[in-house]
Amino acid sequence: MSPEVLRVFPSDINTDEIISGKYKYDELDM
Repeated sequence: MSPEVLRVFPSDINTDEIISGKYKYDELDM
């Protein structure tokens, strides 16, 4: 994952499912 993407998430969140899910939404948003 890109550092920029991980930067958006709190360090408390380490779940790949949440990150990948949010990442997909981020792509659709753009």
